[in-house]
Formats: sequence, structure tokens, C-alpha cells
Amino acid sequence: MPVTFHVLGPLEVRRDGRPVRISGRKPRMLLATLLLDAGRVVGADRLADVLWPHRPPRSAQANLRTYVSSLRSDLGPALLRADGVGYAIDVEAGALDLLEFEALVDRGEFAEALALWRGAPLSDLPGSPVWDRRLEPLHRVRLWAAEALIDRRIQRGDHDGAVSELRGLLAEHPYREDLWGRLVLTLHSGGRKAEALRAYATVRAQLVDELGVEPGADLRGAYELILADEALPAVPRRLPPRLPDFTGRAGEVAALGRPFSVAVISGPPGSGKSALAVHAAHALCGAYPSGQLHLELGLREP
Repeated sequence: MPVTFHVLGPLEVRRDGRPVRISGRKPRMLLATLLLDAGRVVGADRLADVLWPHRPPRSAQANLRTYVSSLRSDLGPALLRADGVGYAIDVEAGALDLLEFEALVDRGEFAEALALWRGAPLSDLPGSPVWDRRLEPLHRVRLWAAEALIDRRIQRGDHDGAVSELRGLLAEHPYREDLWGRLVLTLHSGGRKAEALRAYATVRAQLVDELGVEPGADLRGAYELILADEALPAVPRRLPPRLPDFTGRAGEVAALGRPFSVAVISGPPGSGKSALAVHAAHALCGAYPSGQLHLELGLREP
């Protein structure tokens, strides 16, 4: 069985399901940096920036070689390779949770993708600004996938599942009013009016006491709807059908996953602009409780 690597949480390496001990903080940070760019050569200077963020010692290059040698002893010599200006690690398909997460998101398997996360990536290591280039977009993709899963549960009538997912997200993003609004409306839709009112009271107290602001118009509107005890009104759902075989473009989908903004998608004919727009729009349905419209703006022959 191949060695597997896990960075979506504390750094872990396993062989045959058993932990592989990687000794020393700097070899672990070196391994983490290579895994974030698995399959690509990472320059020695960049590796030195991670290991010695303030000032590399004169022996930095020699130390790097020592750490690489140590990793080869722990992992086997075939995985790590030197390539002139730096080093790379080659992992087999399915052997790195980060790449598996992105592949699952591309296929729309959001629950399976999110289940790979065991906490903040590389949470047992000090961190590095060098890693942010890879980790910040990864966090955005994870948030988008979580919101897409919530929307899918709501569309299927699984209000309890959606509530559980929303509460999990709010534990990480306690000031996101759009998430609170979705929680309030989802509780109400699931027949849990008292809980919905308590949820609004909780977020209002939090905003007033900690930030000194009242809830915004959308969140207040959700609360007023529940106070009036109205059934949630029918909303227009006029998006074209989502393509079942849509894959790839996780970065573009995540960039389009920020609600209440205007986005322009451009590209040559046949490049998949419409498919990308429809896929992203379906994922954002839950963030727009008033409904979704689709307008055909292309010019047609008279």
C-alpha cells in the first residue's frame, strides 16, 4: 500500500494505515511545503524562506540537504527528487488528501470532500506566509463547497441536515449575517419557529454587544417574516438545469461563490462560460432566498 499524506488538519503520514514518524519540526515543515505543491519543484530559496523566515543561516543549503536525506529515510527514496534549483515530492493518485478534496469538489461530491478535513490545514506547524498562496484559496473552496452542500440539503427538504451544516459554519464564521439569515429561514422552513427566533436573538445580541451594530436589512427581514408567522412565499427558480457532468474549475467556481457581488465571465465561444455560470448560480441558490432569474442576453436573428 502506498504512503498517504494528510495536510487537511495536523500533518500526518501513513503507511498501510499506520502513522509514519517524521522527526523534527523543520523536516516536517519542509515536507508540508513540498506537499502543498506536490509534483512541482519548489526552489531551495523558497524552502529556506519557510524554514528560516527571518534570516537563513550560512549553512541553509547544507541543512536542506540533510533534511531531505532524513525525509528520504522516513518515506523511501523514490518519493522525493532533486531538480537543480530545488526539490519536489511525487504522490500517487489518491495519496494526498488536499488533491483528493479538490477532485471531489470538482465532481460535486461535497459531503465526501468536506469529510476529509480534520481541522485547520497543517495546524500542528507554525505556518508560513509562503503557504498562504495555496491555503487561502483552499479555504475559499472549502467554504464554497460547504455552502453548496447546505443548498443541496435545503433543496431536498433536509432542513435538519442543513441546520447542522450551518451551525458548523457559524462556529467558524460567527459574524456572517448571510449564514445566520439562512439558519433562521431554514429553521422556520423546518417547523422550528422557536429555535429560529432564538437564533436571531443570539446573533443580534452578538452583533450589538461585540460589534456595536444592529443586524442588516436581510437578516432583519428574515426575523420579521417569522414574527408575522407567514409561510415562506414561493420564490422563482428559473435557472437552467445544472450539467450533471460538470467538472474542473474549482478555483473559478470558488471565486464566483461570494454572494451579493457582480461577476463577469469572459472567454472564446465554446469554452464553457455558460456551464460555469449555471453551475455557480445553482451553488449560490441558498444565499438568495428571494429566488433566482435567468435572462438570455444573446442577440438573436429577427
